Amino acid sequence: PDYASYASYPHKPLSTGPLALPFQRPERRCRTFHSDEIEKVIADITTRMKDPDLARLFENAFPSTTDTTIKFHNKGRDTGFVRFGGSRTVLDDGAWQGHHSFIITGDIIAEWLRDSTNQLRPYQTLAKKDPAIFDLILGAINTQAEYVIEAPYCNAFQPPPISDLPITSNGQDDVVHPAYEPSAVFECKYELDSLAHFLALANDFYEHTGSTDFLNNRWYLAVETLL
Repeated sequence: PDYASYASYPHKPLSTGPLALPFQRPERRCRTFHSDEIEKVIADITTRMKDPDLARLFENAFPSTTDTTIKFHNKGRDTGFVRFGGSRTVLDDGAWQGHHSFIITGDIIAEWLRDSTNQLRPYQTLAKKDPAIFDLILGAINTQAEYVIEAPYCNAFQPPPISDLPITSNGQDDVVHPAYEPSAVFECKYELDSLAHFLALANDFYEHTGSTDFLNNRWYLAVETLL
């Protein structure tokens, strides 16, 4: 079922505290991503909590990003992919190669640079020992790089062209300069913190893993573009 509908109803088992909080994680088969390490963290933390209501809040909230917002994740394609209309993306060598991850915010099928970085931040400490999280965050870095190359003045983006996910209209009539490609961009507001969070995602990844796998030609082009 659609998670927005599923989450609008309480589900058992209820926590044993005075608040009797419901268990709101989707069924495992409906979750958008799985990490053994995330499940271990949940079990470790909740079994040591004395407040069962607080434990249930953590159990519901900590995996929310991986349970409900990873709408696309793969290892990319062997050749460049062209769909976006921005002058720096069409016919670019290496576009959309390698790992890619598309993380939505809320119930809108679009990715915000700032939000997706912060949604993944709680899992950065797990990336070194969990290959699934490592690949997920590496994919998110690569995807954000493609977005910055495409439209550095914009803050929210449509699904990757390799995902086959539908494009969503934002319903806005704003006139933005420079003009953006609606098939690539969901919303175009120039926000310095969006670009800062693109850099922060890679910096956090490096600090926790020591990996430089994200330092490819596309990431360097994204940094050059934002500068």
